[in-house]
Amino acid sequence: MFKLKMVTSVMFIMGITAFIGCEKPINTTTETNANNSKREVISPIICNSDEFFLIEKQILLDAFNSLSEEVQSSQLGFSYSEINDEHSLLFYLVQGGAISYALTDSINYGEYLVANNRTGVTHTCAGDPCNSCDMSSTFFTTVTCTCNQNDCSSCKCNHSVSKAIGLNQSSDLIVALVTELNS
Repeated sequence: MFKLKMVTSVMFIMGITAFIGCEKPINTTTETNANNSKREVISPIICNSDEFFLIEKQILLDAFNSLSEEVQSSQLGFSYSEINDEHSLLFYLVQGGAISYALTDSINYGEYLVANNRTGVTHTCAGDPCNSCDMSSTFFTTVTCTCNQNDCSSCKCNHSVSKAIGLNQSSDLIVALVTELNS
């Protein structure tokens, strides 16, 4: 009888250990301040799978806009990459185009945060020979470019993707976002 209780207790403890070991890790990055002291910064949850922002949009825009004086955003959106099977947070740029940062699942299913240690991606639309292109996407669709020039039925817009030069690290966005939330 004692042996049975002992085996049952060991199996219970092993089960708890396996359950804890399967929990998703919290998305953190390290911030280094001017004094070279470091601290762990936890990425806040950005949105849910219903395309509902869980942080005020203006706070997200302020955090992004604090990263660079040259590149500013006035609108937010989402996109989805079928190739990478991932959702992204899109910052539509005032000067045209957009920069996206990959999102990752949080511990809570259906909630997303900015993926750490990833490179931002620049999306641009160029006319062929369209003079004016519109960019659009949703949480479940990829970025598309459409020509909004009415007098040209054969005109189209091409979508291109490249690394976001100067605003490339998602960890910088996470630190800026946490700073905005704490101010």
